[in-house]
Amino acid sequence: GAVEMVAEQKVDGVRFNDGKCDPQGRFWAGTMAYDSTEGAGSLYLIDADFSVRTMIESVSISNGLVWTSDRQTFYYIDSPTHQVQAFDYDDVTGDISNHRIAIEIDGEEYGAPDGMTIDSDDNIWVAMWGGGSVTHWNPQTSELLGQIEGPCEPLDLRSHAANFDACDSHANTGCRQVELGRTIMGSRRGWRCWKAIWSPILT
Repeated sequence: GAVEMVAEQKVDGVRFNDGKCDPQGRFWAGTMAYDSTEGAGSLYLIDADFSVRTMIESVSISNGLVWTSDRQTFYYIDSPTHQVQAFDYDDVTGDISNHRIAIEIDGEEYGAPDGMTIDSDDNIWVAMWGGGSVTHWNPQTSELLGQIEGPCEPLDLRSHAANFDACDSHANTGCRQVELGRTIMGSRRGWRCWKAIWSPILT
């Protein structure tokens, strides 16, 4: 079929990174500089009429995005801040307000927060780039609920559903090689064999 350009945002030296649809189906996508220049990116919202709104400016590496089950709170990651940010979220308009820090993450101990998903208890799961793990947090209390270590350092996490299911998740890796029954050299593709490791732990 035909491909139609519905929205475009051109900024020299900048590319899109993570993106996700909100509960109303609006698409949110963030950017970062090719050379990782601090503050060069933004977080955008593409509405149902394909209009584009800038939601957050001065972003360095735009990453994880999730919404709570009551559609009242939006959580967001700009990786170099080592924070999970929280905003009040208006489900009707898509507007965000009342910015605050939900979680401060120790980069020396855990790495940088990257992709993120949320479970049916509104707790969040964050992949730690450079830390080789997925961390599990209560964003209301900032409590670390658990940590699952992987077989390599860089990890990214995404899920196809609001209710997190390890069997329907992908882990991406930038490792030089990973031993997991076979060797994957330089892979950055969805890696379904992770569920064989994590499902018995998370279910």
